[in-house]
Amino acid sequence: MKKLYSKLQILLCLLLMLPLASHAQKNIPKVTCIYCGGTGRAGYASCLFCGGSGLMVDPQYQNQKAYEYGKALGLCGKGQAALVHGNYKEAFDAFEEAMKLENAEAMFFIGVCCELGMGVNVNHELAKECYSLGSQYGNINAKQAIERINQNGFWPATDQTRQNFRNALKIQIEIQGNAAMMNRNFNSNQSNSTKDYGACPNCHGTGKCTMCAGRGEWKDYNGRYHDCSICHGGGQCPSCHGSGRLR
Repeated sequence: MKKLYSKLQILLCLLLMLPLASHAQKNIPKVTCIYCGGTGRAGYASCLFCGGSGLMVDPQYQNQKAYEYGKALGLCGKGQAALVHGNYKEAFDAFEEAMKLENAEAMFFIGVCCELGMGVNVNHELAKECYSLGSQYGNINAKQAIERINQNGFWPATDQTRQNFRNALKIQIEIQGNAAMMNRNFNSNQSNSTKDYGACPNCHGTGKCTMCAGRGEWKDYNGRYHDCSICHGGGQCPSCHGSGRLR
């Protein structure tokens, strides 16, 4: 597992450097504002879309970031479902991919995997580094994990602890699913009898992949179609495998 740890450590170092680069706005491409034509003006006032600078974020860059954000959410949902079902390696791989896309929740779950030995050997140093990074990215669970470790130490990496975490995660997912379904039913004026309390929180009970809306494909900027990287072209939600429910 030394090779895996080295790979994770490199990823952690790269992610720790990202906030500095983002703060400096070095890697965000700009183009001439299409709303004011680069003048920075809208009549007698400053252009609202570019703030008077005459430049705006490249729409293609924004589209790519939106795609990556959605992909990371899907991967994180897939990883959580895999953890609940005890598929530790599948969960770890999904969280690692989401972590590369700067998903703070994935950073927390990678920390849990390293702390409890799920899909990877136990490594407390890496676990705490992942929690610290997730905390810097604003994840409250990661912040609380750091406080727990500082006060009480690490969780014991036992079968019982792993099972307890999986049970707690399943309950949390079910609560989130219930809340989503209740909100959707309330907004559509449906009766309580139509609520599905076992609905998958990732697809809200539709069974469709949320990344591609069940199409199984996506179109790039050049008009070419590709298989969805989340459902691999199947169109089904990877968390519930198309059933709409978390078993």
